[in-house]
Amino acid sequence: MVISRAFMATIAALSMAVGGIAPASAQPPAATAPPDKAQPDKPTQEPSAPSQRRTGPTATDEPSDASRARTVALIARDAAKGGNYRAAAQLFGLASTLDPTDWSFVYSVARAEQLGGRYELSKKHYDRFFAGVTTKHPLYAKAKTHSAKLPSLIADRKAVAAASAKRKTLDQRWRAVGWAGIGGGLALAAAGGWLLAGGLSAQRSLEARLAEENGDSQIVGIDYATAATEGKRISGELTAGAIGLGVGAAAAIAGAVLLLQLDDDSKVALVPVASRARGVAVRIAF
Repeated sequence: MVISRAFMATIAALSMAVGGIAPASAQPPAATAPPDKAQPDKPTQEPSAPSQRRTGPTATDEPSDASRARTVALIARDAAKGGNYRAAAQLFGLASTLDPTDWSFVYSVARAEQLGGRYELSKKHYDRFFAGVTTKHPLYAKAKTHSAKLPSLIADRKAVAAASAKRKTLDQRWRAVGWAGIGGGLALAAAGGWLLAGGLSAQRSLEARLAEENGDSQIVGIDYATAATEGKRISGELTAGAIGLGVGAAAAIAGAVLLLQLDDDSKVALVPVASRARGVAVRIAF
């Protein structure tokens, strides 16, 4: 594989983008361990001997693809240490493309995807790693240990997604109830207020008619039977208006409180709970 000298400039830009280490010189860098915090394993590659620059028309200072791969892996590791697992996975993938014989890069892709929460992609790369190495590979046991956690992690994520979807559905229903309470309460309160206003107006009119008397102090504005009937009707309107206004206001307030409570609850994020029995860790670090 022939790559131009612009490769080193590209690597420098990548190192700055991920919080960067200085790009490697033309001398091959040290072997890069997979992205595990403890790093108990020895590097799977040994640094090659420094190349001797030759003079003459065929002289070159271009590093080998394996050296480029180790340089990219250093940047990938730096990205992983900074928590940028997506970039780390992409860079380890580039390193694997440059040096397909080094299966530690494939393991590192799988590990970075796992730490980044992309469990399905992680499983795909673990399977690729297992298909390309034997049980004697230094990272085989680690890969088995980490990949064994993927089914439970995927199950936990699905459970959280299901719970979140269920909660979202319930929230939508309760929000509908809240808005219905506000709308219905306001409508009922408005109707109650209208009845109260009408009743008070009719009561004033009745009182004015009852005040109409002749010279013998007899009521002439309205007869007794009509006044009694009108008084009962007005009393009913006032009672119904007061009840409607009170109940409507209470319903509107209850609906508003329900919506506010739902808004507060929605700020609490659902997170998967670790299961010690299954060996699922809440936080996994390099």
